[in-house]
Amino acid sequence: RAQWRASLDPGDAHSFVCGSTSAAPGEAMCWSFEVTLAAASLETLFVLALGLRGFRNDHANVALVLPFVLQEWLQVLLWAHIGTSSIDCDAVNKRTSAA
Repeated sequence: RAQWRASLDPGDAHSFVCGSTSAAPGEAMCWSFEVTLAAASLETLFVLALGLRGFRNDHANVALVLPFVLQEWLQVLLWAHIGTSSIDCDAVNKRTSAA
């Protein structure tokens, strides 16, 4: 179970570490391809439900939420094409990052 540990040092670049309370910065990663895919899928279902429901402000809310859903799907694509280091990216990752 992941827990968040906040550093009281405002100068700490790694003020939030995901993982155990004793994890060192960069040691544990809570976000991943699978988590991003699940979030994007749930957001898409939410947008579809709003669009199909058709209450008074549903279509306006879909228009407001849709850019965030599209951004989440771009993140899924980025996670699928992540390199082994911070400077190792394939062409798909570079084009998606530019978008």
